[in-house]
Amino acid sequence: MSRPPLLVLTLALLWAFAPAVPALGQDEPAAEPTPDTPAGSPEADAPQQEVTPDEKTDDEQPPAEEPAADKPATDASEKPAADEPDAEAESKITPELLVENLETPTGLAIAPQSGDVMIATRWGVYRYVPQTHAIFIEVEGYDVPDTIGEDGEIEIGPLSLAFYGDSELVVGGGSAPEGEELVQTFEIGLEPRGDDAQIQDTDTVQTAGPVDAATAGGEGAGNFTGVLVGEKGVYVSTSGTTPKGWILKVPTEEGKFGEIEPFIATSDVAKVGGPGPMAWDGDGNLVVGLWGGAMPGDDAIGVFNDAGELRAVYKGDIGEFGGMAYSPKTNALYVTDMGLSTDRGGLYKVTLADEKIQAEKILALDKPAGLAFSNDGKLYLTTLGTPEEGKTTPDGEEFSPGALHLIDAGL
Repeated sequence: MSRPPLLVLTLALLWAFAPAVPALGQDEPAAEPTPDTPAGSPEADAPQQEVTPDEKTDDEQPPAEEPAADKPATDASEKPAADEPDAEAESKITPELLVENLETPTGLAIAPQSGDVMIATRWGVYRYVPQTHAIFIEVEGYDVPDTIGEDGEIEIGPLSLAFYGDSELVVGGGSAPEGEELVQTFEIGLEPRGDDAQIQDTDTVQTAGPVDAATAGGEGAGNFTGVLVGEKGVYVSTSGTTPKGWILKVPTEEGKFGEIEPFIATSDVAKVGGPGPMAWDGDGNLVVGLWGGAMPGDDAIGVFNDAGELRAVYKGDIGEFGGMAYSPKTNALYVTDMGLSTDRGGLYKVTLADEKIQAEKILALDKPAGLAFSNDGKLYLTTLGTPEEGKTTPDGEEFSPGALHLIDAGL
């Protein structure tokens, strides 16, 4: 599949006089915006220009009674599940839609110096600038995608992001075949690239991998669904065709990558394979979301020390983990259940105790994926969404359902 000539991104802004209703930004010379008309951005192979929302009058705002596009309508007659809050409690937190028409947005990372939000998508890594409400492409070139899903209907590029130091962005690959996937780093500046040429996927600072079948079994390591930087190295989770469900490790010394190596065989150690998102808890343990199957109770959260030794396994009725992060304000653990094979899709606050995942559903979402907290406690998250038949951009291109959201609720 070739890249469309114009990738259109929509920026939504909540104005002070209408806090519950998103007003859509518009880049000239596209038509006057409506809730279904996205703003435009330049071609990805051309210098990226800032997309700035125009101010709208009260008359131009969408009706306040209409539900937000990213918030599923709920049936008031339905009773909540035992481990979920009621509809009134859930409605207290409303995500702000920042960018839509993103194709398969997954991992997120916050730039340490600028606070800009890096987004892994099918086409590469985008950069959202909160101060100016603008979107840019930062790293591109992932022209040949891989696919996931039961019917291979979801195309993917890079999957996971983290920062190694202040400016070196670590990218976990997802578009190469199993056994050829790489962990790459790119130098990210303080400011968006603007009129400068975008970074290509070959412009790496450091590279680790691949991990072939002889090392990892199966067809080799692929689909790097999580990358996490620690004091002793960079940790990489792989949900590819490795039967042991490896968490890999890239040792680091004086800022340099060593050879990537298998670290934890989660299927052997925790009895659940398919490692996904990872986070460090307050005790320096590696907390990992583990995909075990489609049925409730199949998935788990594993906790390992920094030597790779299993500390505990927790099970519950959520899973299909897309993102995981600890709040810098409350130290609470939050995860997303992607809801790919169930109706559980949403953001959850999780407590791990007595070998059980105690989950409080904060918000229902359409296939949520990556999570990242800013230093001041704002939570950014991505959703893959569900394609809307017949919906197109102003140029007639297919509209992608992926989006970036913000929750500024002091979680």
